[in-house]
Amino acid sequence: MKTKHLLRFLNRIAQYDADLEMIDVIRIAVRSGVLSGNSSGLIFDYVKPYKHRLLKKRTASSHNRKLLV
Repeated sequence: MKTKHLLRFLNRIAQYDADLEMIDVIRIAVRSGVLSGNSSGLIFDYVKPYKHRLLKKRTASSHNRKLLV
């Protein structure tokens, strides 16, 4: 049985994983010199579904981008 404390810990780990994925996306965008454009259906152009599994689930909208950043 998962306790309240274990669930809180697992949720925090998931948030840290999403943060690390976001940092990777920003790093790729900065290195390429293109920070926006969003021609894809993903939240940011450089989200790779096979690599950024948490970010690929997010809906591509201006509001969601602001929340994520």
